[in-house]
Amino acid sequence: TQLRKVRLIAALPAILNALQIAVPTAFLGAVLGEYLGSITAGVGPTLIRLQGQLDSAGVWSVFLLCAVFALAAYGLFGLVIKLVTPWVAGATVQLAVAADAAAQARLRAERRRALRKTVLRSLGNAGITIVVLLLLWQAVVSLTGISPYIAKGPVDVWEFLVASANAEANRAQLFPLVGQTLVDSSLGFVVGMIVAIVLAVAFSLSKAIEAGVMPLVLLLRTIPLVSIAPVIILMTGRGTTASVAVIGTIVVLFPALANVLFGLSRASRQSLDVVHVFGGGRLMALRKVNMPGALPSIFAAARVSVPGAVTGALLAEWLSTGAGIGGSILKFNAQAQFAQLWSSIALITIITLLLYNLVQIVENIVLTRMGMSR
Repeated sequence: TQLRKVRLIAALPAILNALQIAVPTAFLGAVLGEYLGSITAGVGPTLIRLQGQLDSAGVWSVFLLCAVFALAAYGLFGLVIKLVTPWVAGATVQLAVAADAAAQARLRAERRRALRKTVLRSLGNAGITIVVLLLLWQAVVSLTGISPYIAKGPVDVWEFLVASANAEANRAQLFPLVGQTLVDSSLGFVVGMIVAIVLAVAFSLSKAIEAGVMPLVLLLRTIPLVSIAPVIILMTGRGTTASVAVIGTIVVLFPALANVLFGLSRASRQSLDVVHVFGGGRLMALRKVNMPGALPSIFAAARVSVPGAVTGALLAEWLSTGAGIGGSILKFNAQAQFAQLWSSIALITIITLLLYNLVQIVENIVLTRMGMSR
């Protein structure tokens, strides 16, 4: 009853925001499925045909049509959000306030206990997630009938990296690749988050900027990177840091931007009025009210961006640099080095899960210290 009467209703704005973010992402998934699969109709095979005919005008026309579709669907969901959840703009961020020193001391003690509890819960969740992932992985390898020569399970990866006589040499081969992918992921994550926050602030200050820039963001989100990678590489250079940053930013940008915009839009009207009554302008209100209130959404954007940044790094390494795990996967597959292939995938997946939970722990620490109820 609590879930149905309170939590789902309170989560309705976030649920609708997630659906709004999912519209261009779902369209991109469909295009990628058509592009990589044996499909005879749709945008994917059309792009393949036009690229094979070197019809650049046709390719860019398809890109623009995809952006128009995504923008229309995104705007439609935005209208639904305003109609279904008219109270969103008046949402408040609750701050814990104590009246005297004793109450403040009790509050600090409660925060410390809550922080320890949330950190332990986050670590426990990360451990459970990894265990479940390993069990599912082993079940798929054991029950699907795939040849053990090709499909390697957790035990095989452990043997390859830890228990075998050549484990040290194997680690020496894979760890530098994983390190390079993490560096590339960090670059895409940092640049993508900075660009997302800057654009969200600019959109909040000016609807004209939002109307002019958002279609471009949606265009980048709906175009398969494999089809525009040649353009990106021509602009930034093959194998350069700039190409890694651009590709990583494209993958991270839209979900992060949508989450931060959602957080900025939930500022309390009463708090904004207080700032304006005391002579503060729009920038002051943004700094004093909107940005602090948007911290939960900013951290949510960061959590979503962690796996996105890793995906962007793998794509950049595959399409441009040829370094790291992304650049080595095709080589491992072509050379039938399946132990290296599965081990590298396992390492990058586990590290991504750990980084995701690390961001969640930082979020809990920051929000608890600020006294923001969640």
